Amino acid sequence: MGVPERATPSRSAAAGTAESSPVLAVQDLHVSYRSSEVVDAVRGVSFDVGPGEVVALVGESGSGKSTIAHTVIGLLPPGGSVRRGRVLFAGQDLVGLSDRKLLAVRGVGIGFVPQDPGVSLNPVKRVGRQISEVLVGHGLADRRSAPALAVDILARAGLSDPRLRARQYPHQLSGGMRQRVLIGMALACRPRLVIADEPTSALDVTVQRRVLDHFQELTHQDRTSVLFITHDLAIASDRADRVIVLRHGRVVEAGAVGTVFDRPQSPYTRSLLALAPSLTSERLVPTRSGARVPGPPGDAAQAARTQPNTPPPVPPPGTAPLVEAHDLVKNFDQPARSRGTNRITAVDGVSFAVPRGQTYSFVGESGSGKSTTARLVLRLETPTSGRIVFDGKDITDWKGDQLRRLRRRVQVVYQNPYSSLDPRFSVERIIAQPLRAFKAGDQAGQRARVAELLDQVALPAGTIHRKAAELSGGQRQRVAIARALALKPDLIILDEPVSALDVSVQAQILQLLVDLQDELTLSYLFISHDFAVVRQISDLVGVMRSGRLVEQGPTDDIFRNPRDAYTKELLAAIPGGARRSGAGSPG
Repeated sequence: MGVPERATPSRSAAAGTAESSPVLAVQDLHVSYRSSEVVDAVRGVSFDVGPGEVVALVGESGSGKSTIAHTVIGLLPPGGSVRRGRVLFAGQDLVGLSDRKLLAVRGVGIGFVPQDPGVSLNPVKRVGRQISEVLVGHGLADRRSAPALAVDILARAGLSDPRLRARQYPHQLSGGMRQRVLIGMALACRPRLVIADEPTSALDVTVQRRVLDHFQELTHQDRTSVLFITHDLAIASDRADRVIVLRHGRVVEAGAVGTVFDRPQSPYTRSLLALAPSLTSERLVPTRSGARVPGPPGDAAQAARTQPNTPPPVPPPGTAPLVEAHDLVKNFDQPARSRGTNRITAVDGVSFAVPRGQTYSFVGESGSGKSTTARLVLRLETPTSGRIVFDGKDITDWKGDQLRRLRRRVQVVYQNPYSSLDPRFSVERIIAQPLRAFKAGDQAGQRARVAELLDQVALPAGTIHRKAAELSGGQRQRVAIARALALKPDLIILDEPVSALDVSVQAQILQLLVDLQDELTLSYLFISHDFAVVRQISDLVGVMRSGRLVEQGPTDDIFRNPRDAYTKELLAAIPGGARRSGAGSPG
């Protein structure tokens, strides 16, 4: 049994139209949201997507990208409305269609690949059943034939052992597998148009490349048109035919990818390209201690400006590293299907050192052992074997009060600022939590310390009474950094701290971290799957794979002369490498 033939309810409306007619035509679109006030999210946007064409909408959060996508498929959130304009799909205006008619277009005519597979798949239903329900709901299969067809769709989406995957629940699949399931569901009905909204933003570079390669292959086979929503300019440069740059709901530049990225006309586009990290980026230098690199006033790229060939700070001779790990091993036992357990080695003989006042970065794919190693250093996990030395003391077996004292000196900033802050608390209470937990000062002293921290992370004083939901993603991450600094730690572990942020906000946070490190002599253990970001902030890099440290050394050495084949693969998988480094097509 094969996958269903392409069939869209709008084909009859499109009968007789030329093959070159746009599949999607957005004309003078205005969209607003009403809450306490009216906010214009999209302001007069017009563009076309031709047959088999890939068009990328790029821009920062709040630029209107996702609002346009949700308008096309008729899924604007409450309070959102189209004030003016048309959205033509195969000649049919979708604006104002009833829910019943829109349901006939979604899935069959227009497929949708959402950003986060963790929340887009039902956690209590098997994967195969979820695909079957799509097929049955659109009348492309009955309940008897749908399960076999779902297995075929999983196979077409590139999943190994599709019969097994169909019986599994989403939590039993890796992030890349879950994203392939969503792609399979979006393409299950062979739609004429697919909207992909940040479809790989949560994936490692190598998994991202494999998923996007397969997605591109599938859409090319069926000559499916793609509207690609992304804030990642490198992915847009690799995958799109045309690009539309949005800012504050308006189109600031549009054209062929090569034209827009190689010869940008808009200052905003030039700014975004300057801020985007790449393989050619240099180490960021402090800007708040007199080391600012000259640049024109108001230059948006100033936050990412670097000093070429700036050597990392060198600790005085004889200075011991702040953190030393010696032959760390961490095993986990998981229940097996039969009696007994399966032993999984998450960290396998890892040794490294974090110098005082410097940044050591771990890079590698999900499951490589990066975060587990960091948890061992934090002593949230106990090593199966090996030693951890912090400031000259062996902390491997510390418990109770000893561990509590360690917490004052080692803090962590997590990946997602949206989930790491308590939504019920004000910014003041969030930042003051560590101070209260350790009884550091009286209430007046704590309030003064919070105000000082807000100034250190460059947040307005008025932010202190706001809640996390009232802040942007970059502001939330600044709050998380301020909280980590509250107890004046020596080491901060940064676990993917900018991967959820837009390129300009990402540049600001990275620069903030460099400035704070310079001012406070902080040491960082930085965890990332993004080599381009790592190059900007790191003095030393360790490359992890399957729990092992396959290569480590100074950042420049790792980037210019990688020795391990896996390191070379990671570097080759970075999107946009050809356009920004001139090194040829990656991979």
